[in-house]
Amino acid sequence: MYKCFISLVMLGLCMMPVRLYAGITIEGTLTHERVVQPGDSFRGTIAIRNTGERAAEVKVYRTDYSFAADGRNDYGPPGRLVRSNADWLHLGREHITIASRSVVNLNYEMRVADDEALNGTYWSMVMVEPVSARESTLAPGRARLAPSLRQ
Repeated sequence: MYKCFISLVMLGLCMMPVRLYAGITIEGTLTHERVVQPGDSFRGTIAIRNTGERAAEVKVYRTDYSFAADGRNDYGPPGRLVRSNADWLHLGREHITIASRSVVNLNYEMRVADDEALNGTYWSMVMVEPVSARESTLAPGRARLAPSLRQ
């Protein structure tokens, strides 16, 4: 038996202007845990709620996840850590627009590698990050750089 953990993080909400992003929340548990075998697959849903008065746009993406005894957490590129299951995780969408006062369900599928050598616990993280109004109005092929902090 192997455990797969998927954790959800609301990234950047505490650092953004309250009037724009205070209404985005994840409903239900922030950790999805399953006991699986090599080659298994399962599906799940992440409910994302916008309690605000305006439509909100979020981007959703996968990262690796590791933690240390001193309290440090690391959210690295997907699939680089030995205990990563990020490459097994398939998200239904990467950009979502949520109408005001509504909920959108993000479907995901976890397809466990079919490798009998697998053992132990494997981790990844799903990031749900607000997109600012400035970012969402850029013309295709254009990018705007802005500093951001992760806590």
